[in-house]
Amino acid sequence: MSEILRVLKEPEKDVCDGSICYYPLAWQRGYKGVFYVFHLTPPKKVDITMWAISDFERRNKEAITIKYFRKFVATKMAELGIPLDIIDFIQGRKPTRVLTQHYVSLFGIAKEQYKKYAEWLRQTLT
Repeated sequence: MSEILRVLKEPEKDVCDGSICYYPLAWQRGYKGVFYVFHLTPPKKVDITMWAISDFERRNKEAITIKYFRKFVATKMAELGIPLDIIDFIQGRKPTRVLTQHYVSLFGIAKEQYKKYAEWLRQTLT
């Protein structure tokens, strides 16, 4: 959630590259290392707090919390054949294997693989 709020607070750092956009974040927090936030359209500046979102979720029982969106996206990406290491990278989990930690540039691969999900999402929403 913190990552999304950061993107919405400073959207000018966003990069759109063809059919996808990404926001270079480079955050390290404990075991979580979020390097990029991948998405489909350029974000707009929104001034909102985590407490406001939590309050909305608490008051609106029908609201789907962010963690369930994340689970859905990971599952759909796996169904689309995106490698699990790439899904982990896209969702901000640090690589666990030596190969992906030190030798393979996951960003370029993630950009290409994310296009599969972006295309599925566009087709589903139209």
